[in-house]
Amino acid sequence: MAQRLHGLVALASATLLTACVTPTSTPVPAGAQRMNASEIGALFEHPIQLDSAVHGGLTYRFRPDGELAVQMRLLVLRWKGGWRVTNDGLCLWLQGDRWSCGALYQMGGGRYYFDLPHQGQDYNTLTVRR
Repeated sequence: MAQRLHGLVALASATLLTACVTPTSTPVPAGAQRMNASEIGALFEHPIQLDSAVHGGLTYRFRPDGELAVQMRLLVLRWKGGWRVTNDGLCLWLQGDRWSCGALYQMGGGRYYFDLPHQGQDYNTLTVRR
């Protein structure tokens, strides 16, 4: 029984992760303003948490020292990694993955858009967790 439950959890996890990373091509939201390197650095000057707009999606915890922790809100899945600013873009790294970089846009109201390639708009839309 325990093995079967473990298998179901693993299958559900894989399905959700696949749903989060389904390749799409979406435009940057209207009115979003691209941030430069100094603005991105200022955003992460203090610890901050950002939630993706995907239901049950990811929470990103950024620390000023370049550490990053990511947790799925629907299932208890966690990853450690890092972040850096490169060429006016934000780059993220999670254990077992390569660095992924994209432009960061401010949308107002504590919302940001991280233009990661091959991700949907909900996946890339982030809101500051208060």
